[in-house]
Amino acid sequence: MDVSESIDMEDKSLERSRSLARLQAQKDFLKATSLVADTTFETQYSITNLDEAFSKFLTMYPKYKSSKKIDQLRVDGSSGVGFFKIDRESTKG
Repeated sequence: MDVSESIDMEDKSLERSRSLARLQAQKDFLKATSLVADTTFETQYSITNLDEAFSKFLTMYPKYKSSKKIDQLRVDGSSGVGFFKIDRESTKG
C-alpha cells in the first residue's frame, strides 16, 4: 500500500466518522424535541415556570451542563484580550 492509498483510506474513515456523528446528532435532536412536541399553552398561566422549564431543557439537552465549563474557560481565557480604541490619526501613514 502506498502513501496515497493510505491517505485515501483515512479520508474515507474520517468521512464515515463525520456521517455517523451527524446521524447521532440528528437522533439526539429528534429525541429531545419529541419531549415537548405535544406541548401547547392555552393561556399565559399554562406556561411552565422557569425552574421546571430549565429542568426539562436539561433533560432534553444533557450536554448543556458540560458546556458551562467550556463557556467559563472561554471567559477566563479571553480575559487578557481587551478592546482598545485606535487613534485613527496616529495610524495614518
